[in-house]
Amino acid sequence: GMPWERTLLYFWRRQGNGPIFGYQHATVKTCDLRLLSGLAFGPRYQEWLLPDGILFNGYAAGKVLRSIGFDDKRMYPIEALRFNYLLDLQAITRSCQSDKAGSVTVVVVLEGIESIDRFILEFVKEALSAPAIAMTQHFVVKPHPSGRVSVSKALKGTGIGAWTETREGIHSVLAKANLVCTSINSSAAVEVQALGLTQILIWKPSELIRTPLIIRDWGKIVTSPSAFISALDHSISGETDDPAPVFYLDKALPRWSAMLRSL
Repeated sequence: GMPWERTLLYFWRRQGNGPIFGYQHATVKTCDLRLLSGLAFGPRYQEWLLPDGILFNGYAAGKVLRSIGFDDKRMYPIEALRFNYLLDLQAITRSCQSDKAGSVTVVVVLEGIESIDRFILEFVKEALSAPAIAMTQHFVVKPHPSGRVSVSKALKGTGIGAWTETREGIHSVLAKANLVCTSINSSAAVEVQALGLTQILIWKPSELIRTPLIIRDWGKIVTSPSAFISALDHSISGETDDPAPVFYLDKALPRWSAMLRSL
């Protein structure tokens, strides 16, 4: 979505070179769609300033591209090479989930931005004051490695044993979760969704949303402690939809093979 890409496309075609493709190596964010913002400008714009095709790496990305009018004939599904490691994590997560025997573990992933982390922990503290939540759910708080907020001070006065703080790696922590709560801008939300876990996204209204567009389909977005408590109740009672898949994941890379054969 950068201006230099438009320049490259223009001069590439002006020199009479062959087909050129855009490769989506991560997620589709709002800012990354700037290159495609001229779809309504007509055929000449598309001929000179759009790539011959977009290699997109998942269901969610395909949904976003189609929603803005990108031509299906220019879209090529591929496996998300950057995220294929999630296949191994999915197996670990499923194994851990089967061993939980009815226990409810809510993992809270902090972002490392002091104001946002304090905002999230206020929600957690409020939830722990609700008897129905405190008695049925255990909170595991995972601080960001560079975080400066003291979790123990922020949650002072809550019930003993209702929460723990962990310094384990993020993937080990997620493998133990029934439900994940994090900031709407957290990069962890991508992995949480790809692992098939239910999540609640906390948004501080004064905060600019920098998240991928597709994250809006990934979980309940809450902006107040009361909405957070309600989302916890609904999620644990099974009232949320199944998470939609994010990436195409396959170590055999059949989509890459099919795409290369088609060129």
